[in-house]
Amino acid sequence: MKLLDQVVTVARRRGLADKSIDAYCFWIRSYLTFAATRHGGWKSPGELFTEDVEAFLNHLVMEKRLSG
Repeated sequence: MKLLDQVVTVARRRGLADKSIDAYCFWIRSYLTFAATRHGGWKSPGELFTEDVEAFLNHLVMEKRLSG
């Protein structure tokens, strides 16, 4: 089963709203796309590390001007 299919399955089991599930899937796709660009190709989530998450969050804050 693919990652996003697993996310949707677990989220539905937990009773999350469809819009919440869509948001989770959007951000997961965005992160994986960012990581693929950074590494010059797709990596499985198990091959990504803390540094990749930090780089993505810094990218969102510094380049996309998003904050939380």
